[in-house]
Amino acid sequence: MNGFDGVTADIGVYNSVLRAIANDVDMSDKLDCIGSLLMDITSGGLQPDLNTFNNMLRCCATTRSNDTTVKRNALKVASETLLSIKNSHRVQPDPYTFNFFIKICDRHAEDKEKLKLIQIAFKFCTEVGQLSPPVLSLMKNTLAPKDLRRILQIGDDVNLRSLKIENLPSQWSSAVKRKCIFS
Repeated sequence: MNGFDGVTADIGVYNSVLRAIANDVDMSDKLDCIGSLLMDITSGGLQPDLNTFNNMLRCCATTRSNDTTVKRNALKVASETLLSIKNSHRVQPDPYTFNFFIKICDRHAEDKEKLKLIQIAFKFCTEVGQLSPPVLSLMKNTLAPKDLRRILQIGDDVNLRSLKIENLPSQWSSAVKRKCIFS
């Protein structure tokens, strides 16, 4: 993405384009576009930031298709994106990262694969202290009660409907600012 008169785009411009792609409900080739943009970013010497990665995940989450190949590709891009964040020493995920990833799994993965991918994401989420009320709510709505209980390591005596972040280990949400939009 070249600018005018030798001016090149910064990461903010790329992030704006990625967000616009994610918002386009009619766009059928989102995944191809974000792949091209990521190549432009890295070949231009720019470093993706958290907004870049979250916008990529958002593109995967808003990809709509009944085509198995498209769904598999969205899962692949999302998994690679989450792995890039995990392996990065510069970028730390936030609750949005996990919210988008869980939505992708719910929309594009088969049941067993969905559970496995959400378990992996949940482990990463709690390791970095990013479990937020919206992430917990999404997990409650996405997973079967028995699967949710197993992932959260809670017994049948716990009422899932009234389960809140405060009822879970505090280190799981230690990095979430409780006074912000997640309270």
